[in-house]
This record gives sequence, C-alpha cells and structure tokens, in this order.
Amino acid sequence: MIPPMGSARGGFVLVLLASTCFGTLGIFSSLAYDEGADPWTLLFLRFAITSPLLVLLALALREPWPGRRGVVLGLLLGILQIGVGVGLLEGFERAPVALVTLLYFAYPLITSVGAALVYRERISPQRGVILAVALTGVVLVVGLPDSANVAGVILGLLAGLCVSGLILSSQYVMAKESVSPVVLCALMFSSPVLVLLLLLPWRAPNFGMSGPAWGWALCGVLIAATIPIGCFYAGVRRVGAAVAGLLSTAEPVVTVSVPQVDGNRIYVIGQVNKPGMFVMNPRVNVVQALSLAAGTTPFAKLDDIIVIRSTGGTQKAMPFRYSQITSGKDLSQNVMLESGDVVLVP
Repeated sequence: MIPPMGSARGGFVLVLLASTCFGTLGIFSSLAYDEGADPWTLLFLRFAITSPLLVLLALALREPWPGRRGVVLGLLLGILQIGVGVGLLEGFERAPVALVTLLYFAYPLITSVGAALVYRERISPQRGVILAVALTGVVLVVGLPDSANVAGVILGLLAGLCVSGLILSSQYVMAKESVSPVVLCALMFSSPVLVLLLLLPWRAPNFGMSGPAWGWALCGVLIAATIPIGCFYAGVRRVGAAVAGLLSTAEPVVTVSVPQVDGNRIYVIGQVNKPGMFVMNPRVNVVQALSLAAGTTPFAKLDDIIVIRSTGGTQKAMPFRYSQITSGKDLSQNVMLESGDVVLVP
C-alpha cells in the first residue's frame, strides 16, 4: 500500500523519488556534453523550461499565491538555485564526477547542523549514527577521485552550500508564509530566468545543438529538474529539512553510474605507456588523452599522431603534430575528443 502523500511516510517517498531523479543530472549532462552541448545552454534550458511548467502546474492545481513578502522570498531563493545549477553543470564538465559529487554531498551534514541551529531539530544519537553511516556510504559508492583540481573543489562545495541553503530556507518560507511547495518552486525557478534573459546580449545559449544533444538536455531538464523539484520540497514540508537532507544520500547511487556510460569512452593505442580505453569525466583534449595513457614511449613518432573519428557511418583522420603544439604554432590541432574517438600514436 502506498502511504498517503500528506503523511510523514509519504514525505519519505517523495524525497527518495526526488533524490533518484536528481541523481540522473550527471548522467544526462555528461551525455549532452558528449554530443556538443555546453553548461551555459543546459543551465538556461533548466530554468527556461522548468519555470513556466511549474507556474502552469500551480495554476492548474489552483494553488493559492502568497502575499508580497512570500513572493519576494521565493524569488530570492532563485539565487541559490543558480548556484546549484552552475556548481553541478560546470563541475561535471570541468572536474572528475567523483570529486564534485563527494563535495556536493557535504550538504546532508550541513543541512542537519543548520536545522539543529535554526529550527532546533534535535540530532539524536540514532540520527547522528545514520548520518555518519550514510555519508560513509556516499564515499564508498562514489569512491575517491583519481585527481582533484581547484575548479572541482570550488564548484562542488558551491553546489552543496547552495542546496543546503535552499532546503533550510524553503522550510521557513513554506511554514511562515504559507506557500505551497509547487508555488515556491515556481517562484524560485522564475527569478533565474529573468537573470539569464538579461544576460543574453553578452552570453547566449547554443540553440544550434545536434538532435541527440537536445534529447539528452531535455531529459536532464524534465527528469532531473522539473519532476523532482516539486516532489522534494513537498517532502521537506512533511519531514523537515534534516530528514530530507539525510534521505538525499540515496542520490549518489544514481549519480556515480556516469562513469559507466559507454558514450564517454575514448581509446588511446600505439606507442603509449598505458594503451587502452579511458572514460572521459570530464571531456578531454588530445594532450590530456595522452596523459591519461601515461605518456608516449621513446619510439613514438610524435608528429604523426592521428585522431580517428566516426561520424555518420564514415571515418575521418585528423592529424596531430605534437611539436606544433609545444611550440604554440597550431594549437587548433588539440581538439576536444568525442565519444568513440581513437588516438593512434605510431
């Protein structure tokens, strides 16, 4: 029997469902990047599509809209939504997924501490043990990243801090201003749209993406944003910020399946120290691919390297002359690799 959604058990179901959907963001964004999408376009689509859908849903459900104070508070939460979106979407492209995910999932701990300080939600010994076990599980499931960079650390922590702020603040706004979860989500997704529209003259999204890129991008918007966002904050209203944060540790089980996506694989073969298949998380260029293969052997013909790419059933070979890269004469040869590319070092 499915528990009624107005109950605490219903809140658990809503948060777990939302966490599962949120966890697909890394999968869909990585697949979209692999087809030529970029973080800015995905960020724009995330808000430009989700905002009107949530507004229409609120109107269809005839949800009451709050007074001026509630509207302003809801719109201000959009700032944190932008922080979450930028942290994750940029992070998944610029740094290893494991690194960004590990730092992002500091937010259940931050949320639990924040709820104890702000709302006096007691962290019982049992809940503390569960939180510790859950966070340990995150580390075991995600694994320790092979490498770390400053961008990944900053972006992962930014996303974690912003989502903690969202959970804690939304609990206050829903309780004090009597704002329904659907209306609150509509408000917090609307203000980022206004900001992104104002930025169009300086930075426009790339609407000329390929069909597959559009497909994965829309999956990331609908499955990883539109559907779970309402479920999650409806769950926060029922079970509180601390419990919602704790339940969210189910999310990385989905997120870490990103490295297993076949579309992220490249191959480096020939006169390299570690030939084989490599997973791109994030995407890499030719020089970085050679580094993944532990560099070239002393017998490698560095100016005869080629990148083999399959497109539309045909193959093309792109020359790569290492000496022209090191001398700075022709850096355009150091292309970003796509799924299935083969780097051949003779």
